[in-house]
Amino acid sequence: MAEAFNNELQNLAISDSASSAVEAARNLIVQSLSNEIATLKPIVFLDVSASMPALYWANRLYGGAGSDVEGNATTIAGLNAVVDPGFMPTTFEALSP
Repeated sequence: MAEAFNNELQNLAISDSASSAVEAARNLIVQSLSNEIATLKPIVFLDVSASMPALYWANRLYGGAGSDVEGNATTIAGLNAVVDPGFMPTTFEALSP
């Protein structure tokens, strides 16, 4: 992102105040992306012996039946683009516990 902004700044003939505004936007975007990357969990690949629902795997991977289990099940299903989260493939991706 920073490189793209820098290229545009070099190619544009804009005032100092506009240039400063673009640089400030660049800095905010770079900082935001850096923060997001620093908090990402790695993805693990699972190869299991039986097809079970995403809710089962969320409970098994992340523990307990708390309110986050349903959100984690949705995340697992979304990562794997399944048609029905009730039927997960035997090889799938999940966020590291």
